[in-house]
Amino acid sequence: DTTFGLYVYDVTDPLDPQYLTNLHYSGQGAMEILGDRLYAGVFPGLAIFDISKPADPVEISTVNTGWESGGLAVSGDLVYQVIRSPGAVDIVDISNPERPPELGELDLGGWPYHVAMSPPYAYVASRYFGLSVVDASDPGAMLDLGFVPGVEYARQTIVDGDLAYVAGEYHGLYVLDLENPAMPQVLSLQSLGGTTGCIANQGNFVYAANGNGLRVIDVSDPTDPDVVGFLDTAWSAHHLAVHGNYVLLATVLELLIVDVGDPADPQV
Repeated sequence: DTTFGLYVYDVTDPLDPQYLTNLHYSGQGAMEILGDRLYAGVFPGLAIFDISKPADPVEISTVNTGWESGGLAVSGDLVYQVIRSPGAVDIVDISNPERPPELGELDLGGWPYHVAMSPPYAYVASRYFGLSVVDASDPGAMLDLGFVPGVEYARQTIVDGDLAYVAGEYHGLYVLDLENPAMPQVLSLQSLGGTTGCIANQGNFVYAANGNGLRVIDVSDPTDPDVVGFLDTAWSAHHLAVHGNYVLLATVLELLIVDVGDPADPQV
């Protein structure tokens, strides 16, 4: 939440989520959890929290990587984070979470939103350049390998083996072939309607949060994805996460827990 920070809920029982606490910080970037650590985009950069006690998260450290922090990805002992303004990718070493040094930064421009990793490559989704490919094998000397033709207004990307899924804000879901990871190729584009800002995948399905709610896409054939289910919501949906047969869907004003056990018929 850009105003109140992080809300923590116990979803052991998905039908009865329990509010635990609220951790105040300023920021609108993404977050990732790895073990007992939470990595979050904040103003002005990256914050690391100890969440071993979920009801009492503790800030360990912050790194000033720049304003307007966006998405991030954790890979090994490194965090890759995009900074929307001025438009860059930063790499932070988190092997010592109490004093994490910044190892390198690459200016890309294009107003980046999100980054996904398939080491040594970083795939950066941005508003104006679509999907950029970065060689991050040397964190101190990253290389911009250029952008992928045919991908526009990218908001988020997910890497899954030899495939990448990209949320195109105004266009829908792109599926890309990463057989040559330095030169991804677009396999297909599925229109989703509305504006799509967040996606998550599990098995043969990609779940998308957009202006109309939740969309469920069957990607078992990456060359011909198919929207098999949907759930329209009263408020625009911006973020989601998948856990088993449930999608946690964050709209402008509420958190919905959606049963997707039957992908063709999602139910709150």
